[in-house]
Amino acid sequence: MDELRKPKPGAKIDLAGFCYELSPTKVFVEENSKFDGTFAAHLSFLSYSELKTRGANCITQPVSLAVADSDIYYNSDRARDTEAHLRQKGFTDVEVSIYKSFHNGWTTRGNLADPVKKNAKDRADTQAMDWFESRQISQVVS
Repeated sequence: MDELRKPKPGAKIDLAGFCYELSPTKVFVEENSKFDGTFAAHLSFLSYSELKTRGANCITQPVSLAVADSDIYYNSDRARDTEAHLRQKGFTDVEVSIYKSFHNGWTTRGNLADPVKKNAKDRADTQAMDWFESRQISQVVS
């Protein structure tokens, strides 16, 4: 992080991740505090119990989530549980957007020839960029 911050001391640097596959806890939960915020699209394999036991003290920076409601790994129910848990802990800078009728991987492996799937991917991209711009982020690491 020191190397990233050298060119612009004091600049905000956020972490962006799309489909973390096997390491959501490491990236989303454990690395969040090292950045000024985290955007994540369709987290995989992050359980509510992991969030409660490991994430309560690790998530200290703002988060924005793009979640497919039918994701077999991290669906809208888990996303709402995550949001409720963070808010219960007093965390207010959290954004959760649910994308209806989509499954895991829609932002990275979606069929771009299908206009509906392309539109959802584009909306998630826009969600991320709008979130970064609203926070005046200087650099995004993905």
